[in-house]
Amino acid sequence: MTKRRALRRLLAAVCFCALFCALFAGATQLLRNKDSAGAILSLYEEPRDSLDVIFIGSSHILNGAFPLELWHEYGIASNNLGQHGQSIPISYYMAQEAIRTQHPDLIVLDAYMLYYPDLIYEGDGNSHKSIDNMAWAAPKLRAIFDLFTWEDRWDYLVPLSFYHTRWKELSAEDFAPIDTTGKGCEVRLETTAYDPVEPVDPDYAQPLSETALEYFDRLVELCRTEGVELVLVCAPFLATAEQQGQMNAVGEVAQAYGLTYWNFLTRLEEIGFDPETDLYDYSHLNANGALKFTRALGAELAALGVPDRRGEAAYAGWDEDCARWREELTAAAEAADFPLLELK
Repeated sequence: MTKRRALRRLLAAVCFCALFCALFAGATQLLRNKDSAGAILSLYEEPRDSLDVIFIGSSHILNGAFPLELWHEYGIASNNLGQHGQSIPISYYMAQEAIRTQHPDLIVLDAYMLYYPDLIYEGDGNSHKSIDNMAWAAPKLRAIFDLFTWEDRWDYLVPLSFYHTRWKELSAEDFAPIDTTGKGCEVRLETTAYDPVEPVDPDYAQPLSETALEYFDRLVELCRTEGVELVLVCAPFLATAEQQGQMNAVGEVAQAYGLTYWNFLTRLEEIGFDPETDLYDYSHLNANGALKFTRALGAELAALGVPDRRGEAAYAGWDEDCARWREELTAAAEAADFPLLELK
């Protein structure tokens, strides 16, 4: 075989491999579940080390904290990395990714999942929503090899193996760019009315998960090592007596670690929360509840000294982002016949 022929075969093999990889990656992108994908992908659109606050945790914070409302009211540059069923172990690795890409001054952890006893929440479906959207870097690989069995790891290392049958469910949305307008948050434009729940005694506490607390301890150590302030928060929801007791126990944990904790279950009247108008379901805020919660959250963050970035040249695009998000929110609310609170 001549050198020229050997070179042609080598180039053909390289081109074939490149084409195969491109098609494989494209198929994976097309077939994977894109529910809430923007909640994490929006992180990578921000200039490196430009965010001061990052939220991590379950759908309570995903549906509850609106970064662009924080910007409008307080000039806070933030991103919401919450996700459906994001367990504390996954939140720990999400914090690693946040620090790797942004190294924020402050991370806000949704404390709700501190009760949950397992490494991942109710099977792979929710975990894929967090892990699959992370960039291929050390935090993602650490999470895969730490949290999943040998049998399950393949589905995270090669997501197409998990989604290969989803072609039956494809819709026009799968071919459209993923919406990252809200800088991570997810908006609920439906209301379910509930009666108020009876508050428990502030001293009433229920046990938290040992597994969750183990990874919480790792998270605290990570933040201290990296010089990142960690704050805990519990968003409003229709908590049972047991859940209220668990969130009271979070206060004891926060005190033991010397951390700030905002338990909004004990501040519902203060922020104007109404269970008849502010809930999507018993456990999640709708847009009106989220606006109330976000504004109260912003006041707390500002009081901690989080800077107001409005007017700074590096953040010139945030006003435009905010205006576009508010326009889209208003239009979506009108289309859904949802009585959105007046935007200030």
